[in-house]
Amino acid sequence: MRRVHRMRGSGARSSRSSGRPFPLQEIRAFARSKGSREALCRIAETRGLRAVPSDTAKAAVEPADIVVTTVTLIPEPVPFLDARWLKAGVFATMTDLALPWLPETMAIFDRIVIDDLVQEAQMSKPMVRPELVAGDLTGLVSGDVPGRQSASERTAFAFRGMAVGDLAIAGLAFVRAKAIGALDD
Repeated sequence: MRRVHRMRGSGARSSRSSGRPFPLQEIRAFARSKGSREALCRIAETRGLRAVPSDTAKAAVEPADIVVTTVTLIPEPVPFLDARWLKAGVFATMTDLALPWLPETMAIFDRIVIDDLVQEAQMSKPMVRPELVAGDLTGLVSGDVPGRQSASERTAFAFRGMAVGDLAIAGLAFVRAKAIGALDD
């Protein structure tokens, strides 16, 4: 069973996909606001998914195969997600500059890919420590940067939340899902 944890923020509704490139059956939602958490669960249920509201971030992410974080950037959130809570084989996509993640725990990821190495090098505050970054989306798609090497790897995609990043990752997910037959009826 694929379990998705989604951190809820103001961009969650606008960034969610209307399709299912993966065989999702359940989401676990966590948000600071109970109302936001319940709203996301209702949306998931209307799409035929089992929705589990989680009272803590840890309870939401521990069983997840896929973790999606999206939090409001203003005011800048205090980091509260510990990557050590994640199980082997998880994929996390951080649409929020990785701000809710405790920086000292990011080394638990076996592979972190970002949207653009050149752009990131010009930023005054990196999303994650540069030595933890395996490459960028262009390198991943072109084959210059290897993707997941084993089913147990913890992998992450962190990006600055630009629309081009949303489109690129959606396109990559679609191509990969199609290649493995996940979109076949």
